Amino acid sequence: MEAGNGGYATGQTDWWKDFRYGVEKILRSSLAESKVSKGVLQRESWIRFLQIIGGTEEQARALLKDQGSHLSVENFLDLIFGDAASSKVSKGNGHTLTNNLRDYFENHYREGGQFGHADYIGTDNAEMWTWLHKPTGIQVWQDAIDLTSGHGGEVYFHYTSELAFRNITHPAKEAAEVWASLKTDGPNANAWWGKGIYTVPLPPDQWQNREQLLDNNFRNMMRRDREDPERGPEYVDREYPKRAAFCVPILIDACNAFDVSKKATPEMEAAGKEPGRNLADKLLNEPGMPPRWCVVLRVYGEDGVQHARGRLLDALRARANSAATSVLSAKYRLGCVLHYQGLTQEALPLVRKLLASCESIYGPAHEETSACAGLLALLLQARGNYSEAEKLLRPALEGCRWGLNQQALKYSYQLAYLLTEMCNYSEAVVLYRRVLDEQIRQIGSEHPETLTAMSGLATVLKAMGHYRESADLRRTAKVTCEKILGPEHPQTLDCINDLAIALHNAGDYHEAAELYRKVWDIKERTFGPLHPVTLHSLTNLAITLTDMGNHREGVELHRRALDARERTLGLENPETLQSMSQLALALHAMGNLSEAEELQRRALCAKERILGPQHPSTLRSIERLVRLLKDMGNESEAAELWKRIELLP
Repeated sequence: MEAGNGGYATGQTDWWKDFRYGVEKILRSSLAESKVSKGVLQRESWIRFLQIIGGTEEQARALLKDQGSHLSVENFLDLIFGDAASSKVSKGNGHTLTNNLRDYFENHYREGGQFGHADYIGTDNAEMWTWLHKPTGIQVWQDAIDLTSGHGGEVYFHYTSELAFRNITHPAKEAAEVWASLKTDGPNANAWWGKGIYTVPLPPDQWQNREQLLDNNFRNMMRRDREDPERGPEYVDREYPKRAAFCVPILIDACNAFDVSKKATPEMEAAGKEPGRNLADKLLNEPGMPPRWCVVLRVYGEDGVQHARGRLLDALRARANSAATSVLSAKYRLGCVLHYQGLTQEALPLVRKLLASCESIYGPAHEETSACAGLLALLLQARGNYSEAEKLLRPALEGCRWGLNQQALKYSYQLAYLLTEMCNYSEAVVLYRRVLDEQIRQIGSEHPETLTAMSGLATVLKAMGHYRESADLRRTAKVTCEKILGPEHPQTLDCINDLAIALHNAGDYHEAAELYRKVWDIKERTFGPLHPVTLHSLTNLAITLTDMGNHREGVELHRRALDARERTLGLENPETLQSMSQLALALHAMGNLSEAEELQRRALCAKERILGPQHPSTLRSIERLVRLLKDMGNESEAAELWKRIELLP
């Protein structure tokens, strides 16, 4: 089960493909020993081979009757295994294998079934977890966003760009981020009516070609850009295929799917809009033109996406427990998602056993073993076990050929991140620069993984006190995201926020405050004034305003944030207590020492009770109260409080 041929590092999970690969290795080895030229045999030789392995001459001749006089190993295997894969549904060890994507996702995906089709192969990026549809070049997510009420439902396919695909499917994304990427109401809803996401009922293999798909999704836009003198046909041919390079299967209850050529969304009905016309009043299906599909899936807030995250884990657990799948592959995938969703306690024993299995089967230096070691290192790092994580990562990195392997870049980035956590900044910055240079050379400056490496380098430079260089990198990332994703995309907002932090650290408070205000405004419009991500941006702005001397507005915004958190999270939630402490700091800076003292004491008392006396947040509150008491002239109590920190083990 080598990488690229059915291993867990490739995302391939079909047992019959593993079997085919094993048969192919045996055949090629035998033919090489026989010195058969290029692995090609006469048809009569293949007929005799089929008889040797248990078939009759009549069956063998019937199978090969339409073939040429000579067949290669690959032709022969396509014939044998293609026949097994072409049946719509077959059974393997009691579990279902289907070659129809709609059937797979609607009837077998949740139960740990399998999909296998000769035109789809697993890719070598385990984090993206896709099948490549060879005829169109489109990558399809091997899982689904399950927005159903919990069972049944229909599957539709959302075609999108790589960056949008990563934002929608990556398990590290919060539900709010995924929801923001999915919904198309508001200023981004420029095609159809309704809250939701635009999809079609056809997977890649059911389109005649990629051009038919692009015409279906972008007909009017491509026509406009072809006629635009500043863009033209070359722009269309270059840019539009990227917009449908990835495919996300989405499961949804039938009542929430609206084929707008036939069925109006509730918003269309309320406005008296007939099915078949978009917001610009253009027909979906113009007379004399090929018919098109557009299905609007209604997405009701981030709660539905949160439920989908849980259902993804349920499906992955079923697959990992299925005897019919490539078990190591399924367990690796499950371990990755558990890690990204913060479920380390469940993931650690699973991945430890998986690593032991890989070492036993493949040996310690194999690529499969190294990938598993890298995942275990991530889990250990998340638990603060840096030394064991480092012991796993360094051999994994040494086993890769530098510059020829994306896996080497992945391990280098991972080790650099770990070294940053361990405060080994000098080695970390060298690794980050090496990774960033290679990523730019190999995949370009605008690739998501390049931006990730750029962010890591900016982080360690900030830790080293190189604030200006850190801010320059953050600015580059911001400009790139604005160009590719647009100014209000969640990832763009993250880049703007990171730049604001870097500018704040560099002492450029005015530009930092301007950027924080922009992010806050967009998040308030997108998520609402009480959403945690909105309040986080509001707090960042309040802190910056206080640091630049605008105490009055800083205190006002801190009060607003605290009030919102008390109403939504409760009086003793850790985030509420942190907000209370930050307001006290702002009041302290403004000179309102009595109110600052009252709030800081309330926050400290609650943190000691809820978080414990040695929690870092509790200790920060003690330090803040000590400084405040000193400024109030209460040196004796300040000294007594400080002793509590000094006496800690």
